[in-house]
Amino acid sequence: MIEFKDISLTFGNKIILDKFNYKVDYGEKIWLNGKSGSGKSSFAKLLLGFLKPDSGEILLEKTMLDSLSVSKFRNRISYVSQDVDLFEGLVKEVITTIFKYPINKNNLLSKEKLRELLSTFYLEENILNKKISELSGGERQKIGFIINVLLDRDIWILDEVTSGLDEISKKSIIDYFIKNNKTIFIISHDNIFYEYENLKVLRWNNGNS
Repeated sequence: MIEFKDISLTFGNKIILDKFNYKVDYGEKIWLNGKSGSGKSSFAKLLLGFLKPDSGEILLEKTMLDSLSVSKFRNRISYVSQDVDLFEGLVKEVITTIFKYPINKNNLLSKEKLRELLSTFYLEENILNKKISELSGGERQKIGFIINVLLDRDIWILDEVTSGLDEISKKSIIDYFIKNNKTIFIISHDNIFYEYENLKVLRWNNGNS
């Protein structure tokens, strides 16, 4: 489904990727494990088209990522990070507004699914009537997760999503994503992921994997 062919990427004198080759099948869960500064987040930026490799190709179902196809790539990817950027307003209004964006015009907002996800991530339904500015950092993260789940994209990139969450919240979120049939890239140095045997580990170390 996704193929990285001979990808090389450098920043100054630092090698991030050196003729990197990797194939990911639909539904696989990949854990990118490596030290901070080893280039794990650059991997996500490459897949989203925010970085261009020095050489090599990225293919999604045999379509090459370039300036002509980048919007189609992004339409199929949900990027979720610990720093959830949500505009001010009531939570329910923010969610409704996001579903009105042109890019999301084919997605229907299921209130039943929304209630189910609130329960799954240990949030009370009355949080929908709170302002974004009234939420704790953990609550804001969970609302970001829920929005991305509701958008139902094919590929998810989870970038340090467990940072700042308590153990119960971490487990509820990871369990949900792992059991899902989506293709998932997990970027994290959190040791909790060692507990999940069905993850494929891609060890990241100064441009080598």
